[in-house]
Amino acid sequence: MPYELIVVGGGIAGLTLARRAHDAGHRTLLLEATPRLGGALHTFRPTADFWLELGAHTLFNSYGHLIELLALTGLDGQLIPRQSLPYRLWTERGARTLFSELRPWELLRRGWQLPFRRRDGQSVAEYYEAIVGPGNFAEVVGPALDAMLCQPTAGFPADTLFRPKPRQRQLPRSFSLPGGLSTLVERLAEGLEVRTDAGVESIERAGTEGFRVRCAEAQWETERVVVATGSEQALRPLLMVAPGTAGKVGRIPLVTVESLGVVVAKDQVKLPPIAGLIGRRQPFFSVVSRDPIPHPQLRGFTFHFRPGLLDAAGRRAAAAAVLGTTHWEAEAFAAHHLPSLPMDHHERIAAAYRLLPRGVGISGNYLDGLSLEECVRHSQALHQQWFSAPVSAAPTASSEGRYRRTVMADPKS
Repeated sequence: MPYELIVVGGGIAGLTLARRAHDAGHRTLLLEATPRLGGALHTFRPTADFWLELGAHTLFNSYGHLIELLALTGLDGQLIPRQSLPYRLWTERGARTLFSELRPWELLRRGWQLPFRRRDGQSVAEYYEAIVGPGNFAEVVGPALDAMLCQPTAGFPADTLFRPKPRQRQLPRSFSLPGGLSTLVERLAEGLEVRTDAGVESIERAGTEGFRVRCAEAQWETERVVVATGSEQALRPLLMVAPGTAGKVGRIPLVTVESLGVVVAKDQVKLPPIAGLIGRRQPFFSVVSRDPIPHPQLRGFTFHFRPGLLDAAGRRAAAAAVLGTTHWEAEAFAAHHLPSLPMDHHERIAAAYRLLPRGVGISGNYLDGLSLEECVRHSQALHQQWFSAPVSAAPTASSEGRYRRTVMADPKS
C-alpha cells in the first residue's frame, strides 16, 4: 500500500504522531479539513516582533512529552520565560483580587478537608464546594475553573483537572516560543506530506489488512489510520470502520469558544500588567494578556467569549469596555472547539478503545484531560505501540479513573 499511516487531523495530536512516524521512516500522510494546521495552537502575528495567542497560551515545564517535541524540533534552546503576573476577577465593579472576593468563614469551616478528600467519582462542583463552600465556588473558584478551560466545568469529573506531573525544574515554569506557539506547529510540519482542506468523508476497509480514506476529491490507501480530531468530528470518519468507537466518542459534546484577540498601544490601556482576567457573570470566560511576555510598545489581550451571546460588534464593545479604549492596532477572531467531559467520561473512553479494530487508532484532547501535554502523550504512546514494539498497547480506563496500558494484538506489528 502507498502509505503505512494516514493521520486524520492536523492539531497537536495529529502532528505529533505524523512527525514521529515520518522521522522513523514510515510513509505517512497527514490530512487536515481546514486550511490551517495547529488546531488549538493558533498564533496571531500582526507585526514582525509581536504575536498573540488565540487558542492555547502557555507551555509548562511539567509537559514532559511536549518538551521532547521541542528537543526533536530544535526549539528546546529557544524558550521564552513568562513573567509571573497576577490574575484578577472581572466583576460588575471592575478588576478585583481573587482573595478579596473569597468568603473567609466558608474557607475556615471547610478548607481542612482538602488533604483528605478524594476526587474520584466527584464532579468539579461537588468536590470544590465541599472544600471552599458553595458561595466561594460560585463567586471565585467556579469562574476561575471556567476561565481556565473556556467552558462551564461544574459537571466535569473532578479527577480530570490538576493531575500532578513531574516538573523539569531546569526549565522556566511557564514559557512560550519565538513567534508564539504556532512555531512548534510549523516545525513539526516541516518535511511532512500534508493535505489541507481535505475533510475526510469516510474510512473503509481495503482488502483484509488495509484501509481506504476518502475525501471529496481524492482517496488514499493505508495500512493503518488514526483519527486525531475533536470528539464529534471523529464520528463521521469512524462510522464505517469502527462504529462502536464512533458511537462512544461522537457523543462527547464539543463546545465552541469565540476568541477575539486585540492589540493595543501601551499608552491606550490603564489596566496594570496582568496575566489575565477571570469573567464572573460576564459575556467572556476569560481575558488572557500578553503582558507576561512584555513588548516595549504594545499590549495584547485575547477575550474568550461564551458562544452565541454576542455578534462581532458586541464582542468589540465588550472588549472596549474592559480595556477602556476603542483604539487598537490590530484584531483577529478565531473559533475553536473543545470537548465537554461528562461524568462517565473514563468509562466511555475505555469502551471506545476496546471497540477499536486492529490498525485503527484515535487521539485527541478528549481522551484524558484537555491539555496539550495529554494530546502529545497519547500520540507518542500510539506511535511507540504500533511502530516500536512487538504488540500494540492502548490506554484504557482503570477503576480509579486513570488510564493504564493494556496489550492488544496488532497484525502490522
